[in-house]
Order: sequence, then C-alpha cells, then structure tokens
Amino acid sequence: MRKLYFYFLLSLFILSTSFSQRPRFYYKSPTPPPEHFTRDRTYDLIHIKIEVSLDEKQKTVDGKVTTKFVPLRPNFNTFELDAAEMKIKNVYFVNGQKLNFNFDSLAQKLKIYLDKNYSLKDTLSVVVEYFVSNPRKGLYFIQPDSAYPDKPYQIWSQGQPEDNHYWFPCYDFPNDKATSELIATVNKNFVVISNGKLISVKEDRKRGLKTYHWFMDKPHSTYLISIVAGEYVKLQDYYLDIPLEYYVYKSNAKYAKLSFEKTPEIMKFFSEKIGYKYPYNKYAQTIVEDFVYGGMENITATTLTSSTIHDERAHLDVSSDGLVAHEMAHQWWGDLLTCRSWEHAWLNEGFATYFTALYFEHARGKDEFQFNVYNMQRSAKFADMSEKKPTVWNRYFDPTDLFGAHIYQRGGSILNMIRFILGDELFWKAMNYYATKYAYQNVETNDFKIAIEEATGFNLKWFFDQWLYKAGYPVFDVRYDYDDAKKVVKLFVEQIQPSDSLTPEVFKTPVDVEITTGSGSKTYRIFIDRRKQEFEFAVDDKPVMVIFDKGNWILKDLYFEKSKEELIYQAKNASEMIDRFWAVQELGKIMNEKDVVDVMKQVATSNEFYAIRQEAINNLGKLKDENTARFLIEIYKRENDSRVRRSIVEALKEFKFDFVADFLSNVIQTEKSYYVIASAVNSLALIDSSNKMNVLKKALEIDSHQEVVRTTALRRFSDFKNTKFEKEAIEILKKYSLRGNNPSIRMTAISTLSLFANNDPSIKDFIFGMVNTPEFFVRMVIYNVLGNIGDKDVLNYLKSAEKKEVDGRMLQAIWDAISRLESKLGE
Repeated sequence: MRKLYFYFLLSLFILSTSFSQRPRFYYKSPTPPPEHFTRDRTYDLIHIKIEVSLDEKQKTVDGKVTTKFVPLRPNFNTFELDAAEMKIKNVYFVNGQKLNFNFDSLAQKLKIYLDKNYSLKDTLSVVVEYFVSNPRKGLYFIQPDSAYPDKPYQIWSQGQPEDNHYWFPCYDFPNDKATSELIATVNKNFVVISNGKLISVKEDRKRGLKTYHWFMDKPHSTYLISIVAGEYVKLQDYYLDIPLEYYVYKSNAKYAKLSFEKTPEIMKFFSEKIGYKYPYNKYAQTIVEDFVYGGMENITATTLTSSTIHDERAHLDVSSDGLVAHEMAHQWWGDLLTCRSWEHAWLNEGFATYFTALYFEHARGKDEFQFNVYNMQRSAKFADMSEKKPTVWNRYFDPTDLFGAHIYQRGGSILNMIRFILGDELFWKAMNYYATKYAYQNVETNDFKIAIEEATGFNLKWFFDQWLYKAGYPVFDVRYDYDDAKKVVKLFVEQIQPSDSLTPEVFKTPVDVEITTGSGSKTYRIFIDRRKQEFEFAVDDKPVMVIFDKGNWILKDLYFEKSKEELIYQAKNASEMIDRFWAVQELGKIMNEKDVVDVMKQVATSNEFYAIRQEAINNLGKLKDENTARFLIEIYKRENDSRVRRSIVEALKEFKFDFVADFLSNVIQTEKSYYVIASAVNSLALIDSSNKMNVLKKALEIDSHQEVVRTTALRRFSDFKNTKFEKEAIEILKKYSLRGNNPSIRMTAISTLSLFANNDPSIKDFIFGMVNTPEFFVRMVIYNVLGNIGDKDVLNYLKSAEKKEVDGRMLQAIWDAISRLESKLGE
C-alpha cells in the first residue's frame, strides 16, 4: 500500500503547525499502546463467496456471504466472523438449515452457533445474509453534490488493514488465506473490477442492472479482496500471456499510457529478478476518486488514486512509475507472501519500497538507485528521531499506526544492507528461495531470516536483532591519519549514538572503505563490532581521498571531517554518485571560499547526475550576489532538465535584484513545467515584496497539475500577517478553504488561514464550522490546525469526534490535537 505519498502531501500543508509526535500515545493511556499478537484461529478458511447488490445512490449493500472452512478445534460448535455496523438478517448452512447467532456490534463480532459438534475432518459452509447502509470505512460510495457536481458515481473498497468486515462478514486478519469469488449486481452503466478472472457478465434490461462474476483461484488474505464499480473504459495490454488491464475514465484515457506504459516492463523485471513469474492470471490497475491512499495492492486488481493520471505537460515532472512498481512488487511481497500479523508488515511494505528502488536501478541506472536509497535513509532517520520504535513492533492502537517510515523506508534500507552483506548473486538467490518456499503462505520476520540462511548459509541473527527488533541507527565519527614513514593509513571509527533500551550501543556492520592515492584506488571491507576501533591499511603514498562506506550502503549518520582539497577531489573524482553528492553537500558549508564556488559552478554546468547539480545550485544560492544570479539565469536558459530548472528558480529567491524579478516573471509566463512555475511564483513573491499581492493573485489564476501553482501561492499568503494586506489575505484564504475547491487547495488554504487566528478570533469559528467536511484529508488537516487554535468547545468536540471517527490515521490526528489543546488550556 502506497500511503506515504499522502503523508508527504499532508506535511506540505501543515509545515507551519506543531504536529506533536509522541503525545498521541499518551492521551489514551499513560502507558504505551497495547501489544497485539498474532490472532488465534479456530478454523481454516477455504473459500469465500460474496454476493452483493449495490445501490450507488442510496449507498447500500444487500449481501450474502458464504464462508467455507475446516475446524481447527475438536468438538467445534461455534465460530466467529468479524462484522461491523451492519444488519444481520439470516444465518444458515448452504443446505438451508437455519443457525442461531449473536451479533455484538460493539465488539464487531458475529458469533454463529452450529447445530452440533463437528470434528477436524469436517468441511462446513455457512451463509450469512446481511445489509449495510453507508459504511464508514471498508467500502466507499462516491457521489456528486452541489459543491462537486462533476464528481462521478463510484463504489470502491479498501480492505487493508482490517476494514473489509465493514462491508461483508469475514475473518478479517491477515494470518489465513482462502480463494474467493465476487458476484456483484450494479447499475447497468457500471463496470465492476475485482480479483482474479471475470467469469461472466449478465444484464437485466428490465431492471437496468448488470451482474459481474469474478473468481480468484489462488489463496489470499481477506484484506486483499476488493471491488471497484463505476463508469470506466478498459485499456488492454499484455506481458507474455498475462492480460494487463487499465481501467480509466473516458475523459482521461488518452493520458493513461503516460502512467501505465511501463507496467509490462516492471512485471518482466520482477518476474525475472525474483525468479518467480507473476503468479496470477491477470493484473488490473483501476483509478478511483477520493482514494484514501496512493495505491492498494488488492490481489490481481490494484486500486490507484485518479491523480496518478497526468498529461504530457505534467509528465515533465511527474511519473507514475514508482507507484506502479510499488503496487506491482506487492503482488509478490504482500499478496503471494503475506505478513502473518501487522507487526511484520515491513515484509510487505519494506519489500515493495526497496523493489521499487531496484526497478529504478534497472530502468534508470545506478545513480538513480543510490539517490532513492539516500532518500529512504533520510526518511527512516527522521522517523526514528520523531518516534523511536523498532521495525518489527506490535504496540499500536490501530494497525495503521504502524504504516509509516519505520516499515517503508527503514524496511527498504534494511533490505539494502542485506544485499550489501550477501552480494548481488546471493541476495537474488535468497529472494527466489524465500518467494518459492513461502508462496501462498503467511510469513514472519524469522521466516525471512531462515530463508536467507538456508539459501546462502549466512546466519544473520545478529543483523536482524539490531535492525529489526531494535530501533535507532549508528552515528559514526570517523577520522584518519597518514604515517608517511610506515606508508600506513590509520582509520579511527567511533560510534557516538546515544544508546538506550531500544538503541544498541554498538551496531555491528561490514563497511567498505575506499582509499585513493596517486597510483589508484583500492576498496577494503572492514567489520565494525565495537564502540571504538582502529584499522590500518598499507598504502604506497599519501591518500588524496578516503571514503567511509563507499556507495552509502549503511543507514547511518556520518561525521567525517575532511580538508577542502580532499572534498573537492572527492566531488570531482569519486566513482560512486552518492559519494560525490556527499562531498558537494559538505563543500556547501564553506561557500566563502573562491575555489569552492568555482567547483560549484563547474558541477552546476556539467553533465553530472541531476541531484548533484541541484545540490551545487542550492549552494550557489547562498551567495546572493549579482554575478551569481546572472550565472544561474544563464544556466536556466540552456537547461533541458526541469528538475534542475526548478532548483535554479528556487535558488534565486535569495537574490533581490530587479533583473531577477523580471526573469522570474518571464518564467511564470513562458515555462512549460508546472512545478518550475510554482517555484518561480514562490521565489518572486519573496524577492518582490512590494508587488507580492499581485504576484500571488495572478498565480491563483493558473491551472496546474495537482494545483501545485495555486497551493504554492496560497502558502505564501502567510507573509501578509501583520501587514496592511492581512484582511485581504484572510478573505482570499477563506474563499479557497470552502468546498468546491480542489481538496489540495482547501488543505493548503485552511492550514495557512489558521496562522492568522491569533489576530482574528473569527478564523477559529470559520475553520471549526467545516469540521464535518466529508473530504478525508481536508478533515484531517482541520483536526490538526484546531489543535493549535481551538478552545474549550473545540476540545470537547474533538473528544466526541474520537467516538465517531474510525480510521486510525484520523484518530491519531484527533489525539494529537487533543494533546496540544489540553496542554494549551492547562488540562
């Protein structure tokens, strides 16, 4: 499931607020969240048959689910299904024999009493007839309304982590697998997309209905069962004999190729590298409106946010390849092999995150891969600083609490280090063995460790203990001396991270050290297993460059003080992109040196990897002089990469010259990239303070992909606080906060508007008045900002909202807001 994309978007909209981290765990209880263990099973699922009639206007489900299972306990006479907020009408065996039942809506359990004791050898099939009206999660009914009259009618499900039991009774935990089928009756204009193979489509012309029958013949966990119903066109593609289906809207079908054209290539790469061919009979990707994640890997039928579709102009900056690759990787890691319980969710999400980076390595090269890993490591370290917990962790209020960078990016970083330890050949051997051994099964972290050991002979218990069952990461303080008389380099390595019950005092790890002298480079692999260590290397001359952790394989912080000369040499000559990138970052700390400025200019105009050029341009932005501004403008004029152009216009925000303002104005009018335009708006507003209001008003007239230009402009309205334009800014922000605007615009406007609340008390009431908005992420932002500007009435409302919200992410937002308000109000 690709959810971090939306957390990233949220962070853009609430940068100005204080989103507390740890207190959310302490509103509910003075102790940490409760432990959750793998759920006991009393029966083994075999097959689930779901029959539903869906009314898209009334938002109802009239359903029947048949559960086929085998008892796992002797004298078996009762069993339970998970069911929430529904009416249970009848329960009976498939032969029609009625069964007694008790439905506990508070516990969300349907207890069914069988007619006698059954044995371990019996196979039973029980039918439950039920009715659901407007479920709060699990199944979502999308409709147009007066604010959004063009929104399509749609129905789509989201089962992960444990939400499918809101629309059909089921065993709703990942530690069992069954085959399934879905028979859905819908509006005749709708297409139904579900898991597996489409068996039939039958039309009832008199009633204006169609019935779709889908059958999934491979076992899978229940959270992977899905349905999407709406008006779609299907675009057909293939990888070998496997049908690839893309369900999009008629209005955007001409752009679908930009998002999905790499699907066959991605499937081919994963099939061949894992050594396990895509295991199912089809693969569909369907876009939906108002999706609560970026994507969801429902087995054979991925659901994606409609915002992934984009036109040629947006394609200058935007790619769906990462989203497509992430959800495709899940078809192996998450669907074929599924974590036994959510504490092991990194086996789903960390794998999908890392395999996306591996695809980029294949498709875009090693430099792109290293930059992906660098960004993974950054996210993992930030998450650890914000909330320290291991990757394998079973303490949570809601399973969604676990779905963050601790399992995505940290999980991906862990796999990268395993690859470093094993080497490529053994890494891929282990991946093949793991996939083959546990295909169609549930797995735990230890299963992966054992698979590596059985496939390669490596016992990585020491590695798993420190990286998966502990938190933190090593912080290395490194220096070296050269002994000219002995021709020896002495390397001094110390780990200086604070240790505690979760963070080891010493992280054991192999590390590659590269030493370059006048006669060439040599790489040595050392093993670190103590707090302080010294290593000696015989060399033929004084080193011109020493690199610790060549290629940046280790999740870490590194303090390695080097001379200016060595940094310049490394920036120009290191064989690995990421090591050149690090040197350019370090040189940015001494931009007062002319030779360093010269190097930055050389890098900025070179054919280097774009991220290194961006870093050099950012460093040049610190200079703020006229000559540098003109130099950056000249680079822009001949630059083809929109990412680099964007860095240039961002750097120019530091140069307060009229000719820079004129240049940025021209960029806004002539640039093709929406994202470069957005950056130019931001920079121009910062350097042309006297004309800022006009600049931003004009920017609000510009249409762009995902409203990047308008949202950039709206964030800059915060600059008008305590100025003569404050009232006008507030009115503009209020206008864009209202329903009818794109949710991204509303989120930005509301977050920015809240910054004025101290000056205008009516703003609190204005924002509070929108707290029931149906748009998921907008409501989350409203809860967040109310935690900063609310009063006693808001606090009381949030405590009541806690009882009506059911999504774990929304509850965390409420708990954070309550914690801040209680602190503010002294409660």
